[in-house]
Formats: sequence, C-alpha cells, structure tokens
Amino acid sequence: MIMQREFIEISGELFEVLRTVREDDHPIVDTWKEHLRADRVFRKEGYYFFCRLIEEAVIVEENVPIIDEAVTEPPTENIDI
Repeated sequence: MIMQREFIEISGELFEVLRTVREDDHPIVDTWKEHLRADRVFRKEGYYFFCRLIEEAVIVEENVPIIDEAVTEPPTENIDI
C-alpha cells in the first residue's frame, strides 16, 4: 500500500497535512491538535486541516570532508598476542 502525503503552502511556508476533519463533526480542535502532534490548524471550505510545518534545510557547516567509515587504517604498531 502506497501512502500519499498531502502538502499545502500558506504564506510561503510548506505544511504537511496530517489529517482533515469536517467542521460539521464539531471536533475538539485542541485535542486533535495534541493527538496528531500538529503545530498549526487551518480552516477552509468546511474542513479543519491539522498540519505540521516543514522546516527548510539549514547548512550547518560547509566544506567538511567526507569521512568513509568503511575504510579503516591498520594499526601502525606491532601487537604481540
């Protein structure tokens, strides 16, 4: 089964839609928000959209050499067993 995720853009920010609930169902919005761990709730066309902000990637450090952990150097000293 392939799960499709829905995203919406609001005011230049991208949000993942975690769940939509009809307004007619009179949901307890704060309870749903906490349960879904949503950080924003939007209302449009008779639905509540419980969403999570997609944060932009941040470059932490540039020009960091890539270390290949698979390559290990042999010991440089003699070891007696």
